Amino acid sequence: MIKIWYYFNGDIMQRYFIENKYFNENRVIILGKDFHHIKNVMRSNIGDEIIAVDYQKNVFLTRITEIRKKAVIAKIVEPIKVIDKTLNLSIAQSLIKKDNMELVLQKTTELGVREIIPLRAKRSIVKIDDFRKKRIRYELIVKEASEQSERCTLPIISDIYEIESLLYSDFDLVLVAYARNSLESKLSNVIESIDRSTKILVLIGPEGGFSSEELDYLADKATFVSLGSTILRSETAAIYIASSIRYKLEN
Repeated sequence: MIKIWYYFNGDIMQRYFIENKYFNENRVIILGKDFHHIKNVMRSNIGDEIIAVDYQKNVFLTRITEIRKKAVIAKIVEPIKVIDKTLNLSIAQSLIKKDNMELVLQKTTELGVREIIPLRAKRSIVKIDDFRKKRIRYELIVKEASEQSERCTLPIISDIYEIESLLYSDFDLVLVAYARNSLESKLSNVIESIDRSTKILVLIGPEGGFSSEELDYLADKATFVSLGSTILRSETAAIYIASSIRYKLEN
């Protein structure tokens, strides 16, 4: 029997994304931060049930059978049927201040984006020379947001791109959030005809906006869209667009 929702003590059970190599036949081994969360935060006991999600969209009901010094062992009880509602949406977010960038990662993950592309724009205040450590932090944020929002996939965190290096031809629709040009279109009109198969890329500028040179470069590659009559902060614009596209596709 395949169930869709699981509850424990009246609450939806905690879920954890676990790398595929830790699934072994009918059990899963949980280590690291997830182990700490299960043992010390949730204070789970043997017999408690949790949701384990692998990196291939498989979701399982599991039951804890052992709590070791550095690992939790859980038996796979049965698979859970899920519907993947990931949006076919990539957000190219210009590098912005730490807390605001992390807010974009968290909220766009909750809203279902497929990919987040850190974008190095000319007016980006933040400079990242070694992206390896930063990627670890970003991936932890989207993992936790994916677990909280009950996703069955993790969004992709790509390498840092320059505006000139983005692969625009890979997308059906490319949008630039902009509010300083009388020629920009309303977002609601532009996304009216999209469906779940439409592969969308949205570029979000940094705190100071895109430079005139960058806007000139994008002019024949993207549609400039207005997000309303007020000027939004960079992080707000990313969340606004992701919310709007999700609303359109779900209604």
